[in-house]
Amino acid sequence: MIKTILSSVVGQITFALIGLAVISAYSLEPQAAVLPSKTLAGTQWQLQALLGESLQSERPITLEFDQLRLSGFAGCNRFSGNYTLGSDGSLGVGTTSATKMACNEQRNQVEQRFLQKLQAVHQFSLNNGQLQLLDAQRKVLMAFTSQNLTN
Repeated sequence: MIKTILSSVVGQITFALIGLAVISAYSLEPQAAVLPSKTLAGTQWQLQALLGESLQSERPITLEFDQLRLSGFAGCNRFSGNYTLGSDGSLGVGTTSATKMACNEQRNQVEQRFLQKLQAVHQFSLNNGQLQLLDAQRKVLMAFTSQNLTN
């Protein structure tokens, strides 16, 4: 009789431990990461530096994120395109399109450099209202400051 009780108790304990192990395994599954699009969205990012070179202009270059689209002003023309975000800080910029306004040569050159480097972005860093767009080697391509659009 004691053997029957002990084997029954051991069986129940074993069953309970297996159940706890299964529950623990599910709780260790990676949780869906909160993508920073909410942090990027609702903010107009104003370009401060392109490839380490400070930029001053009467009409600044801007970048805005909204869901999976980005848009902004490239110095002469408005542009837009798609982007993807990863929970690891990866940022992929798809093909962009832009209006075709005529500009002076200097503004046109800055705009072309900006749009080319935008295509080279692979990651981003967000810190204290500063957005840095980085290439695949984590070299800073562009640095932006934030201007909150939502009040």
